[in-house]
Amino acid sequence: MTKKMYMRCQTHSKKNISKLYFLLKELTKKYNFVFYCVCLPKKIKKYTVLKSPNGDKKSKDQFEIRLYNFLIILLYNSNLLNNILKNILYFFKPNILVKISHTIK
Repeated sequence: MTKKMYMRCQTHSKKNISKLYFLLKELTKKYNFVFYCVCLPKKIKKYTVLKSPNGDKKSKDQFEIRLYNFLIILLYNSNLLNNILKNILYFFKPNILVKISHTIK
């Protein structure tokens, strides 16, 4: 029986995506599962702020926040889901937002 788990992740830096990818590669050797990583479109939020509170309306600062989205699909046949999730979610603590959905087929 193949079990499938989807993890939709969101982060501010590309480095976190590559770290997670290499972590999953190491875990595949240990726990014997398959994973796929799918990059989703990134979201860019742009903000414009006036430099001074009064007077010059032409001087402005612009900032942007980039959110990188990706989807991880795990396929596994074992009952080691708790161990796999424990190792993966340990990495997710402050820097990656994760939504998990689990299906059994």
